[in-house]
Amino acid sequence: MMSAIEVNMFKKFNMILIVLLMIFLIYDAFFNPHNKQTLNEIFEIKNEPIEIRFVSSWGGEDNKSGILDQVLNEFNSKHPDILVINESMSGEDFLYNLKTDFASNHPPDVFGLWPGSDLEKLIELGMVADLKPIIESDQSWGQVFDDDIYSEYLSKEHVYSIPFELIYEGLFINKTILDRYRIAVPENFEDLANAVKRLRSFNVLPIAYNNTPEGSYIYQNIVASIGGVEIESDELELFEAMKIGADKIKYLYDLKAFPEDAFMLDDYSRDQLFRDGKAAMIVQGSWFINEDLGKNNEIVFIPFPYDESNKRLTYGLGNGNFHISSNCYEDESRKDAAILFLKYLVSKESVLKFDALPGFISSLEMDSPKTNQFVTAYFSDVAEHVKPVDHLVDRSKWERHIIFQFPMMLEGQITVEALLNELKH
Repeated sequence: MMSAIEVNMFKKFNMILIVLLMIFLIYDAFFNPHNKQTLNEIFEIKNEPIEIRFVSSWGGEDNKSGILDQVLNEFNSKHPDILVINESMSGEDFLYNLKTDFASNHPPDVFGLWPGSDLEKLIELGMVADLKPIIESDQSWGQVFDDDIYSEYLSKEHVYSIPFELIYEGLFINKTILDRYRIAVPENFEDLANAVKRLRSFNVLPIAYNNTPEGSYIYQNIVASIGGVEIESDELELFEAMKIGADKIKYLYDLKAFPEDAFMLDDYSRDQLFRDGKAAMIVQGSWFINEDLGKNNEIVFIPFPYDESNKRLTYGLGNGNFHISSNCYEDESRKDAAILFLKYLVSKESVLKFDALPGFISSLEMDSPKTNQFVTAYFSDVAEHVKPVDHLVDRSKWERHIIFQFPMMLEGQITVEALLNELKH
């Protein structure tokens, strides 16, 4: 038996050992270089912002890329706990990369994509989140939309897209060139053909065109002008309009309306032919308008001239049609951050910034007087608004078959029927 003094001394000894052990552990944790990195990593993880990947076609050469960067930088500054990573790119790479991301199970969190078969397939596969529950549960979304659009959205069974951008397509004309050769602005297809003939007689390139999906806007505008809104719901009407339209564009090709190297040109080079005054006309969209075009009175933007008594305008939603992927929406660690970012992206504050671009038209508000002023000056007597043709057909078939084989049709190597039959299978 230990005496009381011995027991007390033993307890004190144990306490001293425990204190020394704690000092050693604390020293080892904070001053041992091997452990310091681990602790730093732990603290860094706690302080890391939530990353949100955003993808759209508003990158690179797109005229909205600068404003988009400004909006994203402001959002990141206001929300330091969230970091939006902008992976937007312009041109044909955008859609290919977006589809690859989804196919490889690495979808973006928030993304822009115009309506059409690609978006429909993603929705069918359950890869796009239904946003109606968040719009219904949060009344502040009503401050984002125009009242009529907000009511329309609440009446839908599902809401997969937040439409932010309206686009128009039509014929851009360098009126200075036409005036130089005493050519009137064409009002119908015959006028256009005659303008092409006269321009070629003076060795002037009539129309900037190339064989890419974007280059096919001229064909799509001809089809929309021929078929009208019936092509949106009647497949037979669509194919008949596409047949007639193909004949019309081949007629223009035979008149040498297009560049000799049209099948080799990229989109940028095609656009520059018009911007540099080397081509008299180009079929493009409202997003093509930049400050130079918007302020320069020599440029005229008109609905494609086919029938002056029944003008039809290719019209729809652009890439500013925003979504949240299901992958992100179902991840509680990112869902709220993605919703917060999406709401900021389509807010009235953002609309005002994009509204500074001459060709931008917001679809969230009915009234955008500054941007619409340029457009309505030439489109006020349009009879019908028709969706882009590549929104009405399977886009992969459109690109793989129609675009790929279009040069063969133009050169007479295959018939129009053979070209269009690919879409029916």
